Amino acid sequence: MVNNQQTAPISPARIERLESAAEAYKSVERDIVDLPETQIGRITTDVTQAASIALGTVSNLERLRPDFEKLADGAEVLRALDALPNVALAAVYANLQVEPKVSDGETQALLEEARPIRGKLLLVAEGLASFGILSDVTVKSIREGLGNLDTAKDLVALSVLFTSNWDRVEGKVPFGPELLERAARLGPQLLTAIGAKEVGVVAENPSFDWTSLRSRAFRVLVNTYEVLRRATSHVRWYDNDAAAFTPSLHNGFSKRRRSSKGADGNDSEEPSNETQPLTSDQVALGGNAPAVEVGLPDSPPFAP
Repeated sequence: MVNNQQTAPISPARIERLESAAEAYKSVERDIVDLPETQIGRITTDVTQAASIALGTVSNLERLRPDFEKLADGAEVLRALDALPNVALAAVYANLQVEPKVSDGETQALLEEARPIRGKLLLVAEGLASFGILSDVTVKSIREGLGNLDTAKDLVALSVLFTSNWDRVEGKVPFGPELLERAARLGPQLLTAIGAKEVGVVAENPSFDWTSLRSRAFRVLVNTYEVLRRATSHVRWYDNDAAAFTPSLHNGFSKRRRSSKGADGNDSEEPSNETQPLTSDQVALGGNAPAVEVGLPDSPPFAP
């Protein structure tokens, strides 16, 4: 079938209230702890970015609720839809617990670096939004942020916004992936340093450390999103736009940038024979291509 869809920009959600992440983690902790060990692997994508993208899909997926109800496994799909906000925020919370702790002096230095990066990225985002290349609603929600904690949240939101739409903005922005990668690191560091009181504390399960719990929390998010991805592929089959509802959870450039040293010592791209996944501008619906793990280009979100 010819794909006539006009792809919309991916609109990741800005994480507004960090205390919601702690409450969300508590609500799904049993699912995280009880996850079979065989499903746990090494995380190969940015957890906070993936969770932001997943949160940004909720409003559009809610529009499909009547269609999901008609599916044979509709009850499971609706449970996944209802659970998605909590499992995404739980992954954010677990990820923050493994961020390196920084001193007050280091926090101030990070803020001094972060503020101009936020300003530059936001200025470019507003220009692209005015031409419809990025979501105007998403960019305006970022502009509303004030204060140090909002700077941290905005860096996360801006890095996700650009990386998840990299195929749309590459060549149209006066910076490369390096700036976005730095923003993606600064944001969580500052969230941990500044937002500790807002986040609150959840007692760590004595059976696992936070590194293990983060892997488990992210796998719960991936499993939940996979249920919704497959259901969306089914109900949007003839519209051929499932990927607009469930975009990639992986950023748009990290896989392309990943390289290895060749025998001559020069950088060479890693070869890949794996199937391309659902992305916002390349739709591969259930029967059109082999099933792949949710939302990641060329590879599952967990490496064995």
